[in-house]
Amino acid sequence: MKRFSNKRAARIAERTVKDLDQRVRPLALLILAAKTTENFDPVWPALANATLFVPVLVEDETAIQTSDYRFRVGAPASEEAEGSLMVAENPQFIASGGEPFNVIQMPAAKLIKQLNPAVDLIIGLPAGHGSFVVPAGKLQWLRDSIQPAD
Repeated sequence: MKRFSNKRAARIAERTVKDLDQRVRPLALLILAAKTTENFDPVWPALANATLFVPVLVEDETAIQTSDYRFRVGAPASEEAEGSLMVAENPQFIASGGEPFNVIQMPAAKLIKQLNPAVDLIIGLPAGHGSFVVPAGKLQWLRDSIQPAD
């Protein structure tokens, strides 16, 4: 494993921001830096504290007002899961998948707690940088680790 360095991560993030023409938020920068350094430890607290855009299927015409929604779960991203949910800090980074959906914004900690334990989380990244899969097993570890705010 490569040694993680804050200075190195900052240089990588700075280069990445210069290369991107879309607005990138802190979680995406940490993920991009972690992909380079192969140390994902800084990603987990940032994920737990992030606010994400989440695609939902509207159940009826009043769903936007009543918060009656279901997450838009797609095909699994790993063998251990039954499905996956693509989210992002920027709604433009969520792949459409060819079906209509609405997007809501919610704290990642709340999403992780509500999400079915058999579902992977896919974090959409800026164009050309792919996505980042958080397997269902890692999400369970996060679920168990997230502490309520005082």
